[in-house]
Amino acid sequence: MSIPDWVTRVVSTTIPDPLSSILNHPYPLKIKFGADPSAPDLHLGHSLVLRLLRSMQDMGHHVQFLIGNFTALIGDPTGKSVTRPPLSPEQVHHNALTYQTQVLTILDPTKTTSHYNADWLSTLTARDMIQ
Repeated sequence: MSIPDWVTRVVSTTIPDPLSSILNHPYPLKIKFGADPSAPDLHLGHSLVLRLLRSMQDMGHHVQFLIGNFTALIGDPTGKSVTRPPLSPEQVHHNALTYQTQVLTILDPTKTTSHYNADWLSTLTARDMIQ
């Protein structure tokens, strides 16, 4: 399948030539897209990335959607961003569900696998994180 014109324009301005040639490779790529569920809804800026990922799925590639549920619990510990306060586990769970619903309205659910970063980060000790 050929790359849509708008994808070519985006890729040619943001991705070096060697990577853009990989998009037409015969084996499927696994492409990561991550979002911390720090609010109930994704913002408009995510739509461009999601449309680009959908075009890549239409070319046979697979998207790994990484939901940062562990990092959303922490917020911004530096205090520099009041827009990223620590959230309760219930808020994070609710936001993660809405993110998944919103993402799968654009992405092909059969070519998208969701992962939660708490699955591996929550098992780390403070020492593990520092090392």
